[in-house]
Amino acid sequence: MITFAGPSPAMAAEPIDVVFDLDWTLIYPTNENMALAVPKNTFKIGNNLFRLTDHAVEILLELHQQPDVRISFFSGGARERNTAVVKIIYDLMNKPEYRPHKILSFEDLTVISTDKDLKFAQRNKKDIGKFFNLQRAMLVDDIEDFILPGQEQNEKWLGKTYNDRPKFELQSLEETKDAAYSAPNFNEWLRERNKLVTVKEIILKTLELTRQNSKTFVENLQSFIILPGLCAGLFSP
Repeated sequence: MITFAGPSPAMAAEPIDVVFDLDWTLIYPTNENMALAVPKNTFKIGNNLFRLTDHAVEILLELHQQPDVRISFFSGGARERNTAVVKIIYDLMNKPEYRPHKILSFEDLTVISTDKDLKFAQRNKKDIGKFFNLQRAMLVDDIEDFILPGQEQNEKWLGKTYNDRPKFELQSLEETKDAAYSAPNFNEWLRERNKLVTVKEIILKTLELTRQNSKTFVENLQSFIILPGLCAGLFSP
């Protein structure tokens, strides 16, 4: 775990912690052909190519402008890689005064099973209660069950995610040909590419409610859902 300087005095009392996953949430793994076709927002770490998710920088900038919000990252990747990814994102933000609160990595996961027949995210979980106040924290992730059981109300799942494809017509350049990882139609492709816009609106509306009523941040978070279709949006009961 990497922890940076503490919050400003205005945030010191009761900050809201927004924790972002990295892979398929803020970045996509990509390949040489896709990067050559659309170079924008691509970068390389070691031998691996990545692309920033659409709207990632803009959304992090907007959330950092909220005085009661801290931004952290929690990915099951290696610490060195995660730190390098976050540095690239913050360099693009070009706001030296903005810094992440924590960068959590593989060694910060909680092992709940050693059964090798299970998938990685079934054997390891993100226990955000170890690092944050569960009443005032949320995880944004592309894997619905990566958070520790019992903390489901703290997660906003982004819905199904797909291969990097910055333009819908570039399907032939996708490295993984498995149909399960390729957006099946334009509407689903567009929904996935705009996933961060939807979750940003949920966060901002939850913050607004929390500042106005007596409920906790996580209680207010339950008022909003992400719909799976093209017009993914916000609905309160």
